[in-house]
Amino acid sequence: QPSDKLFVQSSRLHGKIRLFSSEDPEVNEILKNMREEKLLVNQANLIFYIDPETLTEETTAQRIYLYNFNNGLPIIDYLRDLSTSNFGTNSNKSIFGGILELSEDGKPFRYKFNLTNHITNIIKNDSLNYDLGLTITGNIENPIPIKAKTSQDALYIDYPLSATLNPLGTVLVGSHPDSTSTNKKAKLELIYSSY
Repeated sequence: QPSDKLFVQSSRLHGKIRLFSSEDPEVNEILKNMREEKLLVNQANLIFYIDPETLTEETTAQRIYLYNFNNGLPIIDYLRDLSTSNFGTNSNKSIFGGILELSEDGKPFRYKFNLTNHITNIIKNDSLNYDLGLTITGNIENPIPIKAKTSQDALYIDYPLSATLNPLGTVLVGSHPDSTSTNKKAKLELIYSSY
């Protein structure tokens, strides 16, 4: 369900992202047209801006994690990113992204994911356009899914274990914000070449 805000908090609140928005992820005019064109995806970024109205710097998560919502497993861009960092385990895989970015005045601003391989697979290789899950992560190196329930009566879902290791959260501007935040809505940025 499209929303104006996306609430993400460890062990409690997670997001479900559908790229190329549609009820059926495989029946979509935008995606169909992109598949028919001869495109080379140079870079694809999924960008989430922090909601300035609910910003609490002390409790804003340093890292969020994007995964396959259907099975809790990492997506291809996560798996292919072998980058490491001297700033701790949760700073590894910086090419994949999800690391908190600050504005020019040092305030929490946005999170950005590199999904180039995932989007290329959807467009060029006819891979499934499965839903993506979005959580906080306490350890980006631990993508192992566990069985979890979102409420007492709910069915079990596959949920990343690392999402239970961080007490922080964040509120993001969703895909359908009010008129004051339209320039900060969640967006998929595609940089491509035609051939």
